[in-house]
Amino acid sequence: MFECKDLETKLNRVFKYEMLGMLEALDSAVSVTKDPKDILLIDLDNQGKWKIMTKDQIDRALKSH
Repeated sequence: MFECKDLETKLNRVFKYEMLGMLEALDSAVSVTKDPKDILLIDLDNQGKWKIMTKDQIDRALKSH
């Protein structure tokens, strides 16, 4: 279960999903994250590919909007 924000409506949502390999993806992501404010993005429409958005990337994105 994840607490999420819907990108279109900006509303908070609770997301329940089971995915094979979720623990492996999270375990791999932990080795990449350096700050507690880093965000793990998982693309469920693209076979669960994941990416880390660092605190610096988040700050830059927020400043540009």
